[in-house]
Amino acid sequence: MRVLIDCGAYTGDSLPALLRAFGPFERIVCFEANADLPVAEPDAFDGAVEVWRAAVWDGNTRLRFFFGELDEQSSVLENKRTGNLSRERSAMVPAVDFAGWIERNTQPEDRLTIKMDIEGAEFDVLERLARHDSCRRVERLLVEWHNNRLHPRWRYRLQRRLIELRYLLNGLPIRIWGRRPIAEPA
Repeated sequence: MRVLIDCGAYTGDSLPALLRAFGPFERIVCFEANADLPVAEPDAFDGAVEVWRAAVWDGNTRLRFFFGELDEQSSVLENKRTGNLSRERSAMVPAVDFAGWIERNTQPEDRLTIKMDIEGAEFDVLERLARHDSCRRVERLLVEWHNNRLHPRWRYRLQRRLIELRYLLNGLPIRIWGRRPIAEPA
């Protein structure tokens, strides 16, 4: 089965571009921790859209989710420098061990396309996924990196390169995701 997993789905606004570029998919799953955001109208897509109201993380837990001045400015990482995040504007949210979720909720023969825009948490999540057997199910990985928005920048920039290299050596180049057109692997 071809499965699209949108981590950090926001309102589902990226689904049309993902479907045009890589579809069709038999299953669409959206993760969005901000419960106040309406995620994707299921009728707008050929199949049902599953919405998981949880943060994608490297373990099953609850995390403090920091909100910024605007809804799209949020993160589970307090050291994110953009968005004017605040402890006063935060909430505890469920977090899902993403690698474990893939193992439990997909089949070994499934081919996964994963879009990840999780405001800095991609570093921990991708490190865990790279070490997990469920990584073999991933056919395509599109990531919006936030190393330039985290403190200290140099550490996250180095960690990003090491993660990209690990995936590349395993035959899975990471494509860059953003509001711009989809880019080829760097």
